[in-house]
Amino acid sequence: MDFAPERTFPKGAQEHRLQEVEESGGHAARLRLLGRLTGAFVLDTLQPLAVIVTDRGTTQRLLASGRDTTEQMEVLLSRIIECARWADEVISFADRRSPGEFRFWP
Repeated sequence: MDFAPERTFPKGAQEHRLQEVEESGGHAARLRLLGRLTGAFVLDTLQPLAVIVTDRGTTQRLLASGRDTTEQMEVLLSRIIECARWADEVISFADRRSPGEFRFWP
C-alpha cells in the first residue's frame, strides 16, 4: 500500500516548471559557450605575445654578441611586427573595431 500523499499541481504549473528548467539549461549552455570563447580569446592573444617576448630576448642576445646579425635581426623584427598585428586582430574583434586601428601603429 502506498502512503505517499498524492502531489497535485495547479493547472499550468507543470508547464511553467518545464519552461523554467529549459531556460536554466539554456543559461548553463550559454555560460559554457562563453567560457569556451573566453578561453579561445585568451589563447589567441597569448600566443603572439609569447612569440614577441621570445623574439625580443633573441634580438637582445644577438645585439649583445657584437656580430653582424643584420639578416637575423630583420627576420626577428618582422616576426615581432607580424605577431603584434595578429594580437591586434584578436583584440579588435573583442574591442569591436576594425583591425589596423591599433592605437600604437605609426
